[in-house]
Amino acid sequence: MGFSTVLEDYRWAPLSIAGGVVALVGLVIAVAKRPERPSVSGNMVSVPVEAG
Repeated sequence: MGFSTVLEDYRWAPLSIAGGVVALVGLVIAVAKRPERPSVSGNMVSVPVEAG
């Protein structure tokens, strides 16, 4: 967006600014570090069974 403004003499309208802000907020959300979740391998759980 910055390159277009400088190199192509782009003029920003209020709607363009709002769209740019929405795009940048979406980018920040997409690349934000998320908390780690415990890894689960498979869907089986081993439970010891007592013989008796």
